[in-house]
Amino acid sequence: TACPPPPLPHVLSLGRPSDPMERVVVAAGHSVTRRREADYATWISDSLIPKACDHVWNLWLALGADRRRLQFHCVGFGNSPGDFDVLRRLASRIPDGAGHFNNTRLDLYQLQSSIVSFSTSLTSTRTATASTKRRRELRTVHMKQFESRFTKYYKAKIYESPEPGLFGARATQIGEVDVEIADGAFESGGERNVFMMRFLRRTELFQTVPDAQGRQQQFKTFEAEASEEWVVKEDKHAKISDNNDLEFHDKSLVTQRTAAVLAEKFNELCEEKSLSVPKVKYLDAFLLVTTQPTRRQFFAERKLETTFQKWNTNNGTVVKSVRPAPPPPPPPAG
Repeated sequence: TACPPPPLPHVLSLGRPSDPMERVVVAAGHSVTRRREADYATWISDSLIPKACDHVWNLWLALGADRRRLQFHCVGFGNSPGDFDVLRRLASRIPDGAGHFNNTRLDLYQLQSSIVSFSTSLTSTRTATASTKRRRELRTVHMKQFESRFTKYYKAKIYESPEPGLFGARATQIGEVDVEIADGAFESGGERNVFMMRFLRRTELFQTVPDAQGRQQQFKTFEAEASEEWVVKEDKHAKISDNNDLEFHDKSLVTQRTAAVLAEKFNELCEEKSLSVPKVKYLDAFLLVTTQPTRRQFFAERKLETTFQKWNTNNGTVVKSVRPAPPPPPPPAG
């Protein structure tokens, strides 16, 4: 099952279980009276900490033992690392790198960094939670499973993008194709799950249009080799309606085609100005709609055999690339 972003519960405690207290209320709702320091220390070691660890473990299991759904962080503020055995044990109870403990020492810089980090995380979480946009249910999907098991889809309809900038237009069907699509997704983005697709046979699609003299002329609109690998992307949210899915993919197609036109203009301008910058190019993208054996809708494009680097998020955040500083000049001779 595709997983939502990890929940981010925040608890800020002004004390710790080793602080002196007359009565301690445990999570189960029972109270324990401290009569002697030795009894209290034994209760901490043999009862409180194991029960707290059990609660953390049960939370881990309730969320499917999936580090994508739970990250558990404990921060101890103080100069004596030995004081934080409880937090260390809580964090270590969750396996698979999902439990973390950090010790922040009592100097101004470390305290400031920790509190700013904590408050920033808390603010972003509360902002997301308070959003008025209702969260849609996610589709059930095999994530990183059954990637080598394929299902054949015959006579799938393939559509090309509307013209650049026409965001309200619908894609145009250019033909039908026979393909096979992996049963499991190999990746998931902010909006879509990504599957591998292969063509079952060599495919060529043509369009017939009249020339200036009225004679019918054919030109090739699509070509793919047998077993050629593509990636297809499906909306990761549960279907509301076919029209809603089509609108989602049509908008993506127009966005990519518009970006491709702008990229060409950018390349031409750079060439005119003799700028030494990499050329920008977007892949041709299509809409694929299957009906046999099931009805599904995909954003489809050829697979790139290269290292993938995403330079911006769906929310507009841009990853910046900083050029390394030039090496210092060599020392003068002599």
